[in-house]
Amino acid sequence: MSGAWWRGRPADTALVLAVGLVALVGLVVQSHGIDTTAEWAALPVVLASSGALLVRRGHPVPVGVVALAAVGAYGALLHRPGPIMLVFVVALYTVVDEGFLWVAIGLGVASVIAFAVADNDNRSPGSMNGATLLHAGWLVAVIVGVTRNRRAYLAEAQARAVAAERRTEEEAGAGPPRSGYASPASCTTSSAITFR
Repeated sequence: MSGAWWRGRPADTALVLAVGLVALVGLVVQSHGIDTTAEWAALPVVLASSGALLVRRGHPVPVGVVALAAVGAYGALLHRPGPIMLVFVVALYTVVDEGFLWVAIGLGVASVIAFAVADNDNRSPGSMNGATLLHAGWLVAVIVGVTRNRRAYLAEAQARAVAAERRTEEEAGAGPPRSGYASPASCTTSSAITFR
């Protein structure tokens, strides 16, 4: 069975639903229910940023900015980072995948700063929390991994284009058959072979 069904709009829709569900359930679990005004305000942030992923292929940079703003708003509202980071990671992946490496690096740095500020509110004075470093490591892995895969894909596509061009030139350079040789179309003799 081919993986062709897992491309295009159906795949993007499934991804948005999965990421949105994880972010939404994460908000509910992290908050132990949605009771406060801040938690209710975070709910549309989660839903809107997840929904923005539907147009991520056509508008990767604006969706990346929306996802970053959502992460910042979530952190400002709830004073802690949360599963909404998955929305940002998917948006960041798309920004890199579509070729906007420097924009992705800028978004990544900004998100690490936002994460550190939100995470700082949960620490006791003088304590060290590795969550910000872990977050930075994830973002570096996303950016480096996608960049490496994209370069490999582009190199393979370029090699295929060169090979196709070479084949076209060889076919064009072959010309008509040389005298003394018959072309397959000019052969009138046929033989029947029967297999039993």
